[in-house]
Amino acid sequence: MINQSINTHIVRAGSLYQKKPAATTTYRAAAYLSHMPVLRRSCDLFAYVSTQRAVAESTCKKFAMSLALVWMLIATSFVHADEAATDAVRSTVLSVVATLKDTSLSEPNKKAQVAAIVAERFDFESMTSRVLATNWKRASAAEKRKITGLFQAMLTDTYWRKFSAFSDHEVEFLAVQTRSADHVSYQTLIKSKTTNIPVDYKLYRVGDTWMAYDVVIEQVSLVRNYRGKFQTIVRNDGIGGLIRHLEKSSP
Repeated sequence: MINQSINTHIVRAGSLYQKKPAATTTYRAAAYLSHMPVLRRSCDLFAYVSTQRAVAESTCKKFAMSLALVWMLIATSFVHADEAATDAVRSTVLSVVATLKDTSLSEPNKKAQVAAIVAERFDFESMTSRVLATNWKRASAAEKRKITGLFQAMLTDTYWRKFSAFSDHEVEFLAVQTRSADHVSYQTLIKSKTTNIPVDYKLYRVGDTWMAYDVVIEQVSLVRNYRGKFQTIVRNDGIGGLIRHLEKSSP
């Protein structure tokens, strides 16, 4: 459109020389060309638009390169997350399996060692807060510590009973489902000649460490399984009633 404006100015100026007597033509052409600032402004505008277009193209290319770099960094962080979470689950599960198969240990010693292994990988405070949901905020600091300790003993006993029954089974490590750079779900399978039991570990990143905040055994979440029960107790008997219930149920 700018090119068309410039061409129009030039053509109209030239046509004055062709259609009028010499003197008149010269005068009118001079008068017309006295409006050359318009032509210059058109040229300046054309140059400005061209420059802005070049700047826009350069900016667009830089943005595309930056976006590609960001996606590469995100993808790399996901890969690192998968590897770190895999190592965390493998080391924990294999340690539990090795303890269960150690014939030199008595059952009480096995249970104590499994509890110690689990304590290093499971974030029992996070599990307890998820189970209590909104009731967690209502509990005092002392009540939170008490409930967390009792719930840890209960979950550890549940985990022990589930896995001690499968001490002669093999564990297959399947796949990591990445939910975000800081949250993953690791799928495992306890295998025997007659049955396969899926066990999934939900983990989140705490600094450089991956901690489990839920375990799903045969598609039953330990957190969700206890949430409904605990909420009913708190609704009927309060936080104190829940603590009494856990103390009675403590292994």
